[in-house]
Amino acid sequence: LGSAPLVITSPWERAVATAEGLAGAATGARLVTTTRLSGPPTPSLLALLGALEAEAVVAVGHEPWLSDLADLLIGEGLKEPLKRLGAAELEGPLAPGEARLRRLWRPSELRSGPSARS
Repeated sequence: LGSAPLVITSPWERAVATAEGLAGAATGARLVTTTRLSGPPTPSLLALLGALEAEAVVAVGHEPWLSDLADLLIGEGLKEPLKRLGAAELEGPLAPGEARLRRLWRPSELRSGPSARS
């Protein structure tokens, strides 16, 4: 993970466990839990993301909603869909069509320790 990312997650148990692992692997990472990542992208979620102040954000949520959110924010389809228990790291303005995809985290990478591949 990049330096001091913001990890934003759904409150669902598996998402929180993944998010905590990611946050623990990066120096100075902050963890935010929101029910707005527990469903499809909404104007409320987009408003929350737009108000965040972070160089990079790692979103941890649920499929297919997380892929839908990433598609919306980067303004194009993902080269590969997110896998269950995966995560997307985005940078830049978190507004539709404005963000850049920094990295897709596959579940196997998260289980074996993301700090090894930063």
